[in-house]
Amino acid sequence: MSLTPAFKDFMKKKFGVDPDLLPEKPTMVDIAKQMGVPVGKYKGLSSVVWVDDEDVHQRLAAALASDQRPEVTDKILNECTAEGGECSMCSRLCCPFSDPFHFHHDGCPSCSQYEENKG
Repeated sequence: MSLTPAFKDFMKKKFGVDPDLLPEKPTMVDIAKQMGVPVGKYKGLSSVVWVDDEDVHQRLAAALASDQRPEVTDKILNECTAEGGECSMCSRLCCPFSDPFHFHHDGCPSCSQYEENKG
């Protein structure tokens, strides 16, 4: 997969990923490693990028980078099967605070903390 300019810009701004340090055709695993996220195919572990879902993550990031309508983003999110619907990579991409637990069943800790402090 090759990275679009919008995707490169999104990853640089949101996560500090330097596209120049990535291989010519990087995978989401390459990007995750630069972000410091553990990578593998381990069921039930948080903060693990599932190799099988890397295309979903690229499309999700591209949709978020181009400000797609929420229903487009939701459709892509529903395709990700990693971590039983609480995918840490999808969470990092969608959370305004890049929290890997954004889609946690108890709610996002960072968003909850922000709301508590704001109130």
